[in-house]
Amino acid sequence: LQDAHGTHHLELAIKLYLGPVSQAARDPAQWLGPGCEDRLGSKLAHLSGHQLPMSAASDGAQALAALGVGPVQAHLWLAGYLFYPWPGHSDSPTGANPAHLRGRWIRRRDWPVTGQQRWQPLARHAWLAPARVEAGQSWSAGQFQAWLAAL
Repeated sequence: LQDAHGTHHLELAIKLYLGPVSQAARDPAQWLGPGCEDRLGSKLAHLSGHQLPMSAASDGAQALAALGVGPVQAHLWLAGYLFYPWPGHSDSPTGANPAHLRGRWIRRRDWPVTGQQRWQPLARHAWLAPARVEAGQSWSAGQFQAWLAAL
């Protein structure tokens, strides 16, 4: 990206992480991603230690110079949701923006199935937007129980 302030190498990532129930929540390495091998700490280390320096490394700088691109400023934009355990409390990971998007996660054994809750699984492509489901379209307790039994 080039603007009045120079040329920028932007690394953009959208991620979802579940916070730990333990007291180690400030440690980004304790936040689990959807693939179970993905951790917030690992992602941050990879972005800052590998991806961001690519534009300044000799191969990257040479490739950019061949395109007529001068010095580059590297920036990271990491967005998504941090999900906090329920019931309970978890601190935010170190470095998290205080205004980050938040959600809650719950263990299966703790899922209350009564007429008071509304449940609706979301397709992966719908994970980034706030869930909006009309009351009449959300699952009944029976549909939810059937889904649990099929897991």
